[in-house]
Amino acid sequence: FDVVTLGLLIVLAALTECLHVNVYGGNTISVSAAVSFAAALMLGLPGIVSVSATIALIHYVRQRPALYKTGFNWATHVLAGTAPLFMRSMFVVDMDLSISPTLLLATLVAATAYYAIESGLVTTAISIANGRHWVATWREQFQWLAGAYLVFSVIGLFLALAYAAFGVVGVIVFVLPLMMMRHTQQQYVRHTETSVHEVRRINEALTHANHEIVHANRFIHQLNGELQQFNDELLLTLASIIDARDPFVFNHAAQVAAYATAVAGELGLPAQQVEHIRQAALLHDIGTVSYTHLRAHETG
Repeated sequence: FDVVTLGLLIVLAALTECLHVNVYGGNTISVSAAVSFAAALMLGLPGIVSVSATIALIHYVRQRPALYKTGFNWATHVLAGTAPLFMRSMFVVDMDLSISPTLLLATLVAATAYYAIESGLVTTAISIANGRHWVATWREQFQWLAGAYLVFSVIGLFLALAYAAFGVVGVIVFVLPLMMMRHTQQQYVRHTETSVHEVRRINEALTHANHEIVHANRFIHQLNGELQQFNDELLLTLASIIDARDPFVFNHAAQVAAYATAVAGELGLPAQQVEHIRQAALLHDIGTVSYTHLRAHETG
């Protein structure tokens, strides 16, 4: 255990957490996970506890969450950091620059466990607090970070290897790739943020247009219903006029329409065709109105 190395890792963890990158939707990402992974490999449990406390403290200073949330974050980082500790004890790997397939396999397993513990615990807390489904919360908040955690773990491995080979100097030299990775993340987010905002704007416009179309369809449907009612009333009025020519045929058109509709239904005709037959039956005697008017004119 080296106090100087511990202090260096604490400073490095604080620096990387302070320089986190803001991602769309209020999420953040930083390379402090790489430092945490390396601390577990380099200094064991004291290293991971100290570095995790630093990360949680910086997060508290920047975000000001409730104290119990800060304690939860600290505990989560520590529990996730036990993954590389078990990796060293279970696989019995040598921390030197001769990278073996066993070391790479162990790192992959530890990275997966690190990601699963941290994302699983935080997702559980968020889903309980917000009353949301666990899977939906995990997909939104952490699914996209799986690849990033794998890369961070590999970086943490090489940071530990640099320390094993060159001591504190190796750690200081390895800070440069970490800072370069952070700069690359920031540049990527900055260049894609405009596109993301534009896509969101277009999506909101399409959503608004869809709502307008739905309202227009409802209005058209209502208007069609009113026109249909008006047509029915007009047909009934005409049928009444036709029947009024002779008191002995009162309601004749309505009875014919009822019989015609029943026959059409028995024949299995489509509903629209049955409606056309009903309308035609109501007006089947319309010619007699003109004939009666003509005869009355001739007689007069």
